Amino acid sequence: MNIKNNSLGKVQAMKEFLTNEEIINFYKAGMPIEEIVRNSKYRDKSSIYRILKKNGVTPDRNPKINLSNEEINNIVDLYNSSPTVSAVKIGKKFNISGDSVLRILREKGVSIREQPRKHIIDEQFFDRISPNVIYIVGLIQTDGTIHKDLLGFSIIQKDYELLEKIAKEMGANSDIIYKGVNNTSVLIVRSKKMVKSLIEKFKLHPNKSKTLEFPPIPEELVPSMLRGNFDGDGHFSKREAGIVTASESFALSLYDILQNFDLHPILNLEKPNETWLFRVYVRGKNNLKSLENILYSDGSQLFKVDKRKKLSEVYK
Repeated sequence: MNIKNNSLGKVQAMKEFLTNEEIINFYKAGMPIEEIVRNSKYRDKSSIYRILKKNGVTPDRNPKINLSNEEINNIVDLYNSSPTVSAVKIGKKFNISGDSVLRILREKGVSIREQPRKHIIDEQFFDRISPNVIYIVGLIQTDGTIHKDLLGFSIIQKDYELLEKIAKEMGANSDIIYKGVNNTSVLIVRSKKMVKSLIEKFKLHPNKSKTLEFPPIPEELVPSMLRGNFDGDGHFSKREAGIVTASESFALSLYDILQNFDLHPILNLEKPNETWLFRVYVRGKNNLKSLENILYSDGSQLFKVDKRKKLSEVYK
């Protein structure tokens, strides 16, 4: 295995960050704070909270809940006895936020139910196996987030048309996509059933950056997943194609897969900031041309047009 130990500042430069206005809009649309941090230039939640507060948005930062035991028990009883009442409505009754209500319920061991669905979507989508399903899983692996409450997931992209295609593929329409101001959009799905499938079948979890794994999938669908991975977090530059990840397991699996395709990959261990990262990449005109043939071999129309164009240009 060809492993190098480097410290490259360019890894950070590859990432495009959310603007402050996008941070505000996406938070209001329901994007989890953890995903906002991951896609921003800020390293902690406190910085995001300051931006929100400065712009008149009051987030719930796990404030102290000054309620009596009787009031807390009433919240639990009200939630359990009224299947249609939301955490937000209960919160208004006790002058606390909906997030605080959910926190109380979790601390009391109450199973959180999904809110009434606002959008139509095929909740059995990830129960099937097809090139397009596997591509979307690959995209979520590198460019998506499983929400911490396990009730939904998000995909953030600059390619709005790709998100539209994904929404259509899942039986939804574009009302689950929220536009930002800098050509960045986020697709937000709230479905406990779909998240359960992603976790159990494809090994996806919240805070997956260091624990991401390649799931067991049919060999013939590996190219579809690779295309999703590269469309999510791949880079094509200077006759090189690669992916940067904080997960050692994912990096080693990716290396082995590319090696099995005779693409002669290289695995670098890098530390551009405070976190060690693994960069798996392919070089050489013939290898890059072969990579392109592999990624688009399933004939699907689900792919980022600009990424395919860049890949075809790096080996010319």
